[in-house]
Amino acid sequence: RFLVIQTRDIGDVLLSTAYCPVVTGAMATELSRHRDAESCLETLYRRRYFVERHDETPVSYTYHPLLQEFLQHRLQLDWLTERLVALRTKTAHLLSMVGQVEAAVDLSIDAQDHEAVAHAILSHAPSFLRQGRFALIQRWLHTLPSERRANDPWLVYWSACATPPVNA
Repeated sequence: RFLVIQTRDIGDVLLSTAYCPVVTGAMATELSRHRDAESCLETLYRRRYFVERHDETPVSYTYHPLLQEFLQHRLQLDWLTERLVALRTKTAHLLSMVGQVEAAVDLSIDAQDHEAVAHAILSHAPSFLRQGRFALIQRWLHTLPSERRANDPWLVYWSACATPPVNA
């Protein structure tokens, strides 16, 4: 019912950005292809429709978790699988470019984009392992097909590095 009372543009912007934990106007424009996407988000914020604004540069927005869950559920029900995978893939790429790596990888996993997951591991394993985030790298590695992991020496290396030592 919430989307029914909104304009079609606002509904498109909300659905197109449903997988973004944090979205900027530029991201919303890119994902929804609406020139006025940022003003749609600003309108929702001013009307207090489950959208929060963060005044850093650039201005960004987050959705209330219930709204985000609702939007993602609507996507599952209403969009064809191919369109949904394309949105997840595009969103994952965009999130990765703006530094939201974990959200990007989660979407790549959902879209079964193994190459994007492998690329993220190869790009970010050193810094995540320095932070002690072994379980995260292991989780990402285990989403890849076993033959993909076994046939890439760097993935084998990062898997070994992410394996906690066993006490003797």
